[in-house]
Amino acid sequence: FGITRRKHARVPIMAQFSGEASAEEPINSRVVTISVGGMGLSDNFNLTIGQTVRGQITSPHFFSPINVDAEVTYSGQDGYVGLKFTHLGDDALALITEYVNKFSQKK
Repeated sequence: FGITRRKHARVPIMAQFSGEASAEEPINSRVVTISVGGMGLSDNFNLTIGQTVRGQITSPHFFSPINVDAEVTYSGQDGYVGLKFTHLGDDALALITEYVNKFSQKK
């Protein structure tokens, strides 16, 4: 129907997330999409909707790791997990915004 809840442009990225979930379970997943509002992880079958995570995104696109807190908003049977950032520092926000804008303008 052309209706979307998405507020932010989402772009592909090669990155890694490492941290822990609310139950203090270690997480090490590939980040496949990112926006200023959140990120998408692949191959993660342990996270469930409503769980919170805290950790770092590392990528060759960022000069240093980015610290994030996020909440799981989507968990698919294929292992794709969508997360909404709940805390992102100003520097992290600036890096992600710059990356998304740069990538979005490529044709």
